[in-house]
Amino acid sequence: MIENELPLELTLYQLPSKLTIGDRVYRIEYKPTIENNAVGDTLVVITDKTAELARERAEAAERDLLRMIERMTRDRAGFAEFVDETDRLIARITAPDATVTDELKRELHTLKGNCAIFGLSQIAAWCHALEDHIAAAAALDAELVRTITHGWSDLKAKLDRVFGGSPKSVAEVEHEDLAELRNAIAHGASLGMIDLIVKSWSLERTRPRLERFAEQAQGLASRLGKAEVAVAVADHGVRLDPNKFRPFWTAFSHVVRNAVDHGIEPAEERRDAGKPSQRVSSSATTAAASTGRRSGRGPRKPRGRARPARISSPRS
Repeated sequence: MIENELPLELTLYQLPSKLTIGDRVYRIEYKPTIENNAVGDTLVVITDKTAELARERAEAAERDLLRMIERMTRDRAGFAEFVDETDRLIARITAPDATVTDELKRELHTLKGNCAIFGLSQIAAWCHALEDHIAAAAALDAELVRTITHGWSDLKAKLDRVFGGSPKSVAEVEHEDLAELRNAIAHGASLGMIDLIVKSWSLERTRPRLERFAEQAQGLASRLGKAEVAVAVADHGVRLDPNKFRPFWTAFSHVVRNAVDHGIEPAEERRDAGKPSQRVSSSATTAAASTGRRSGRGPRKPRGRARPARISSPRS
């Protein structure tokens, strides 16, 4: 800075701007004086930002809690599964023998994605920071791991105080289910048919999951600066065994993220290619075999075996 070899702004930008001592966080600012076109004395201002940062974290945590409550009221079964899965993934990265492996990286990425889907922006951001640290140092950051763990524990504790405990998975019976049962009885359905109808109530409706993936795709596209994504959901009344298909839905979440990241161009690039700026997709479950189709620049996947869900694009 004294030799004036670099622009002053660039030099100041490269100087330390943050200092952490124990639990205290300080911001460092530099205010140089200019004398005869040269840098003279420089005033260094150190400000304690601990309380301000704590307040910002508390406000962010409250916003995340509100999103959790909203999600739970809209999709109780899906939220209960999310809580169980998050507990499992956090236990994995906090295990005493946890080391950086490909499996741990995948699980951390899944944790980040799941938290982003359910609106837990703070935890998702901490997971992203931990991914960056692992990429640079090939090791876990103990402080970040503690931050993620404490953040999740605090949110769960607040949820417990509001509802008296974490949500449990329940069988959801809607009016149309009861109408189907009454209609079957009225038309003299056999006991076997009635038994099948009642047993189907223990299966999970696929619509809430498809709607969740639609929100995931739209939110991710917005964060990545991609073209706007409009998603049409059609579940066709399909129900699936939640335990049997849980691994599939976890993998499908990665498919959605990859499809948005690598298969959808920015709006400007789509216009230059003569495509509509909005990307229209559909997400559906059917009883028949299905395929994944898209109009983006990524590679196309060949027709595969039967799948319980699909993402497709009716037009470019």
